[in-house]
Amino acid sequence: YSLQGGGLIQTIFLFSGITLFVLLIACINFTNLSTAKATTRAREVGMRKVVGARKSDLVGQFIGESLLISLVTLVIATALLTLFVPAFNHLVGKQLSLSLLRKPLVFFGFLGIAVMTGFLAGTYPALYLSSFQPGRILRGLGRTSLRSSLRKVLVVCQFSLSIALMICTLVVFKQLGFMMHKDLGFERENLLVLQMSNRMQEQFRAIKGDLMQSPRILGVTKSMQGPWNIGSTVSAVEWDGKPPDESVNMFWDYVGYDYFDALAMKITEGRAFSRDFSTDQEDAYIVNQEAAKLMGMDSPVGERLSVFRKPGRIIGVVKDFHFQPLYHEIKPFVFMLRPDSGSNAFVRIRPENISGTLDHIRSTVAKHAPDS
Repeated sequence: YSLQGGGLIQTIFLFSGITLFVLLIACINFTNLSTAKATTRAREVGMRKVVGARKSDLVGQFIGESLLISLVTLVIATALLTLFVPAFNHLVGKQLSLSLLRKPLVFFGFLGIAVMTGFLAGTYPALYLSSFQPGRILRGLGRTSLRSSLRKVLVVCQFSLSIALMICTLVVFKQLGFMMHKDLGFERENLLVLQMSNRMQEQFRAIKGDLMQSPRILGVTKSMQGPWNIGSTVSAVEWDGKPPDESVNMFWDYVGYDYFDALAMKITEGRAFSRDFSTDQEDAYIVNQEAAKLMGMDSPVGERLSVFRKPGRIIGVVKDFHFQPLYHEIKPFVFMLRPDSGSNAFVRIRPENISGTLDHIRSTVAKHAPDS
């Protein structure tokens, strides 16, 4: 959990659940293989019982074998983990360390999982094998009785769980590919988002001025909300030709200068907000294509629009962009210029030497807002 709520706990639960799922399949697989091999050990069980072995002795032996296999597997898994962690860190861009395994709680936790797994996986085969009757086995009558209805059920369960896991993996893979390559209507690569403190908001113009002096920085802007999840709507919207009894909701946001350039959002008609037009803060609106379609405007630029009962004109149309989760359709949207509003800063950076650029941004912000 994070201090602000949420955090990685859901991800931890998800990966823990997948791990237990795979471990369950492995336990069922071990049980199936052990019972399937029962025919090769039936005479061994019969001979041991003939020479005086009790059922508890046989159960202990078979569970012991299962525990030994589980512990040996734990050693092999740890060795593979040590071998592949560097490659995994490089793949996902993380720095996972094996030093955690040196903590007693973690070490004995893994050991406990191995013991529990060996015990659970070996219990049924141990009870099954130790139940053979030596007389029937030695007379060759036990082979037909070795078929177990439970083993058939376990085989079905194992394949069902495996198929379900593969289907889920395929779905997640496709979903991740969809999210990684979907055109959101703005360029998210090489875009830094800063959640600004009050001090940073007060010093935003100075911070932006210093940042823009660096060739590493391509653009700096701000907005009230992040473009990935905007939920604010306004129903006080009027335009020429709107039926008086029609109720319309539009999504909206306050943004600063250079917003559309910094986020690489395409203006399809008209222009973006500009310092060259002093009236943009008072009566200029930029709408998305869906809003223009809703208002029935073929050429929206220059048309009258009133938002929050504040009359103005449409100066530009921006290409539709996804500002909510992708299972929502794109809705009508209107932008208003408020250079001094908003707690989200966006910095467009060059892809070269990102770590150096981040250090530069960090030091620049610290100069104007040392407590941030």
